Order: sequence, then structure tokens, then C-alpha cells
Amino acid sequence: MRFSDGAAAGKPESRKETIMAKTARSIEQPSSVTPEIDPSAEAPRTGPTQDDIALRAYNIYLDREGAAGDSLEDWLQAERELTESK
Repeated sequence: MRFSDGAAAGKPESRKETIMAKTARSIEQPSSVTPEIDPSAEAPRTGPTQDDIALRAYNIYLDREGAAGDSLEDWLQAERELTESK
């Protein structure tokens, strides 16, 4: 195998080797700029979920016994009720 002058001085021979060397260093030494994040930590819930609102809106519809109504109004009413109750 033939080495270039840079390889004899301990430098990588090709661009691919340079990239691989940089990648290996970045894996071994994480950046001090990257914050440590605990993956098990969840953000606190600040309000009702969409599923909660959808279920309440459906119950409002059922309370009307399926009579004509506005699904958007049901959704907004459900959102208001759930937001106020928390």
C-alpha cells in the first residue's frame, strides 16, 4: 500500500478516512453544546388532549340524542368545559 506524505506523518490518506475519523471522534466525545435530555421525562400536560375533547364532544352529541347540531360548536363547548374544569 502506498502512503502519501500526509499518511506518513500520521494523517489520514483519503477524504473517506478523514470523514470516518471525524465521525469516530464525535461519537467518542459528545459536543459540550448538546444538552443532556432525560428521555424518560415527560412534559407536563397543560390542558386536555384532543382525544379528551373528542370524547366530550361526542358525549355532547349523544346528549342531544343525535339531533341536528354543529360539530364545531360541540368541539368548542367540550374544549371550554374541559379547560375550565382543570
